[in-house]
Amino acid sequence: MRQLYHLPISPACRKVRLALTEKNVDFELVEEKDWERRPEFLMMNPAGEVPVMVEDGGEPIAGSTAITEYLEETATAIRLMPQDPHERAEIRRLVDWFDRKFATEVSDGLIFEKVTRRFLGANEGGGAPDMTVVRAAL
Repeated sequence: MRQLYHLPISPACRKVRLALTEKNVDFELVEEKDWERRPEFLMMNPAGEVPVMVEDGGEPIAGSTAITEYLEETATAIRLMPQDPHERAEIRRLVDWFDRKFATEVSDGLIFEKVTRRFLGANEGGGAPDMTVVRAAL
């Protein structure tokens, strides 16, 4: 079965999970703690980043854009992109805009508040998460 190496909070991984689900493609989730830099994972993606998708016995495909375009080209029963090149360009522009906005305005704040603060000292802004930021991001 196709496997998706991912992190639940990653916006790029969320996009791929959404595309796989919308296209009715079966997949198995494999949580990859990319900060561990496992040699087996680095063999699949030397950049050491998620998402990475591996088809049954196939080569790994790394990166949300590469994976979603691959899915659009291979899982053709359900199309997510229009046929017109100008319409596809507009969709790609919107996806790029959304990817950047979502990461900046939602994920980055959540990750800082829920993860990074735990590792910072008191003089560095560490401590409990600022729930105002967490609520706004959610």
